[in-house]
Amino acid sequence: MLHWDGDVFDLPSGATHLARSALADVQAFRAGTAWGLLFDAEADGAPLERWLAEPTMAAEACEVLGEDAPARLRRDLAGMPPTV
Repeated sequence: MLHWDGDVFDLPSGATHLARSALADVQAFRAGTAWGLLFDAEADGAPLERWLAEPTMAAEACEVLGEDAPARLRRDLAGMPPTV
């Protein structure tokens, strides 16, 4: 499931908090043997373009991240190291 950075949730009871960002207090957690991530560690340009080509997802990105979301996401992705 895709979540934009502005989507938030509470840490599950008994879970270990692992990561946060400026937009979301809970970005990653572990609960027993399960891991929860509020980011797409595997994402590169191809999935981003597919997400942004879907009108509902593009609208959600703009709602959560601002009207310049597509440009910001592309710029941020361009500045990231390549995935392995």
